[in-house]
Amino acid sequence: MARPSVKEKRTEEILNAFEKCVARFGVEGSTLEKIAEEAGLRRSLLRHYIGNRDELIDALIARYIERSDADMQLLANSLKNASPQKIIDYLFYEEGDLTAQVSQALMVAAPEHENIRKQLTRWTNDFHDQLTNILKAIYPDATKDNLHIVSAGIEGIYLNAVSFNVLDDMENMKAASKAAALKLLQTLDKT
Repeated sequence: MARPSVKEKRTEEILNAFEKCVARFGVEGSTLEKIAEEAGLRRSLLRHYIGNRDELIDALIARYIERSDADMQLLANSLKNASPQKIIDYLFYEEGDLTAQVSQALMVAAPEHENIRKQLTRWTNDFHDQLTNILKAIYPDATKDNLHIVSAGIEGIYLNAVSFNVLDDMENMKAASKAAALKLLQTLDKT
């Protein structure tokens, strides 16, 4: 197996740093100086390895969408005939919080950035369709409308629960949100 090139390694380091900065400071607050400091690199190297700020944002969005698509494929493959609890546990896992925080920061920036808005609109629709299809496979008797409503509800609850991460002592609210998503999903048992 070939070793990654210096460019690939540096690009990954820069995107990791940008992701952390976006989660912490938002897209607009993630200055090149903060990103370079987080990556432990000189600012000039950001341009060298990735390009200008717009190219950096495009690379982050592409990475985010690629990871999300892979996660949804894994979810679809691993949750065939899964219990409602397993589905919710998978969606609400703690390690996904950074990804969800980046998603929220990108959504906040979307009104000011047409490219972010277009890509996130496509991604959001795709994510919703994928989650709806996963639920359809588990609940084949559920109506299309009910699957759509439950998918949208779970997505909304999840994104709201992730927003609690920036606050102190919100574990009870996050746990209650996860329980609410489970109750919502269990309504498909009754349809």
